[in-house]
Amino acid sequence: MDIARRSRPRRKAHIQDTASALRRHLIAHNWQALGFVFLATAASALAWCMAYAICYWLLLLWMAITGDPDARAPARYPIFFATSAGVLTITAWIQRAIGRNGPPPDHKPIGEMVADLALAVPRSTLAIGSNFSALRWLSALELRLAAGLLERIARERQVSIYNAPLDIPDERIRQRVIFSLLLVRVLEIRFVEENAWLHLSSDRPRSLRLDRFAAGRP
Repeated sequence: MDIARRSRPRRKAHIQDTASALRRHLIAHNWQALGFVFLATAASALAWCMAYAICYWLLLLWMAITGDPDARAPARYPIFFATSAGVLTITAWIQRAIGRNGPPPDHKPIGEMVADLALAVPRSTLAIGSNFSALRWLSALELRLAAGLLERIARERQVSIYNAPLDIPDERIRQRVIFSLLLVRVLEIRFVEENAWLHLSSDRPRSLRLDRFAAGRP
C-alpha cells in the first residue's frame, strides 16, 4: 500500500508531463495546418486571378475576331466574372456534398472533362475549409485523459478501441480525443480480424515516445 501511495504522485507527474508534451505537439500541428491554409488561400487567389486574366483575354480575342479589333471588354465584365465564379463554386460545393462512390472511371466523356476543368479553381477554393478542419484543440481535461490513454497503450503495447471507455468514459470526449490523436499521428489503428487496436504511431514526436515504459519503469 505504501508503494502504491508513493507511486501515485509519480504517475500524476508523468501524466502531466505527457499532457504538456501533447499540448505542444497540437500547437505545432495547428501552426502547420495554418501554414497549409495560407498556402492554399494564396494558390486559390492566384488561380482566380489567372482565370480572370485568361477569360478577359479570350473575350478580347473573340471580339477582335468577330468585330472591331480595337474593341474593349464590357464594363460589367468584373460583375459577370464574379457571378460566374459564384455559380461555379456553388456547383462544386453541391457536387462535393452529393459525392460519388466507387473508383473513378477509366475514360470520361468530353463534357465531364470540360466540367472538371471549369470546376478546378472552385474546388481548390473549397479545399481551404478542409485545411481549417485539421485544426485541433483539446481542453485541459481532454489532454489529461488523452495522456492517460497514451500511457496505458505504452504499457500494454496495444489497447482495443472497445476498451477505451475504461480510460475515457464520456463518449463525446472519447471520440474527440481519439480522433485528434489519430489526426496528429500520435496514434494509429490496426485491424486484426474483427477487432480494432490502438497503437502508438511510429511517427509521433520524440517528446511522446514514452520510453520509460519500454524500459520497464512505471
